[in-house]
Amino acid sequence: LGEGAFGSVDKCVDIRDRTIVAVKKIKIIGVKDKLGNISSFLVEAEILKRILKRSHPYLAKFLGVFYVKDNAGIVESLVLVTEAGDFSLKELIKFRLRELIKSRLQGKDEERENSKNLNLAAYTPEEVLLLLKQIAPAYQTLRDINIYHSDTKPENIIFSREKGGFILIDFG
Repeated sequence: LGEGAFGSVDKCVDIRDRTIVAVKKIKIIGVKDKLGNISSFLVEAEILKRILKRSHPYLAKFLGVFYVKDNAGIVESLVLVTEAGDFSLKELIKFRLRELIKSRLQGKDEERENSKNLNLAAYTPEEVLLLLKQIAPAYQTLRDINIYHSDTKPENIIFSREKGGFILIDFG
């Protein structure tokens, strides 16, 4: 699902119940800021545990934590497991824009000429309001427990078909 300086996030299948989960693997071997990665991991795990107590439907559900050792028995990675959605808001925006552009390009010449003066909006105000109605209460729940999401971006808002809505993720 993603990769960065901290490690990676993979979409996996929980073999116990066949659900799709997000597995965030944070490297601690071979990185310059080992203590920073460990600290970030511990903070995120604690935040996810506090969120789990609130059980908000539009906040990522924390499923577990574990570590991975290398062949010498040294811990090489710390792992967080959370629920996974189907796609990110970023992917949805890109898809909608491609579809909108494609439909406009396939329109008649006259329609194309008229649409040059219109804004290229991928979403209606009603669709944006629906997203906000789901995400705003998630932020209120975080605020109630003194947690502030400092990395809000389309990649950190995912859609879950199972929940029928958007979920706020990534509390690292």
